[in-house]
Amino acid sequence: MEPVTYKVAEGEFVAFWMLSTRNAFWICLPLFSGYLLLLVGLQIFLVSPEWIFWLSCVMATLVGYMVLQRYILSPRLLKAIYADDAAFKEAITLTFDDEKMERRFPSGHYSVRWDKVVKWNEDETILAVFQNRQLGSVLPKAKLGEKRVDAIRAHLIRNGLETKGKLRK
Repeated sequence: MEPVTYKVAEGEFVAFWMLSTRNAFWICLPLFSGYLLLLVGLQIFLVSPEWIFWLSCVMATLVGYMVLQRYILSPRLLKAIYADDAAFKEAITLTFDDEKMERRFPSGHYSVRWDKVVKWNEDETILAVFQNRQLGSVLPKAKLGEKRVDAIRAHLIRNGLETKGKLRK
């Protein structure tokens, strides 16, 4: 397939971070919320000591902070990081074949073999190809086109990553 050149927009950069941290958030939130409900239940149904009330307050604050951090504070910070770093705004030329995917930009290049990718994930705006659990390539779907996105997804599946969001075994 022919090379394609694109730039990662601020919203796509934020979407990548939100996508790459989604699992941790959705694992921690129910655990903390369940613990909070247990504490509140103990407070309601038992004549409980005052410490359960205060522990419930701490847990409620922690759950509230997690939600605030995920949906308000982190996106604001990520937008500032994007604005500060010129490399994030460089034009990227993407090429790929049956063996590897390569991204070239003015400050360097990055190449990864399909069998070395550890996971991939996607939402409605981006396809993310990860070289480790946290870092990866942001591939904006609208800028690459449906055929390229489908081809990249097919390479990933053919090379052992059948399910999005799952680590290579």
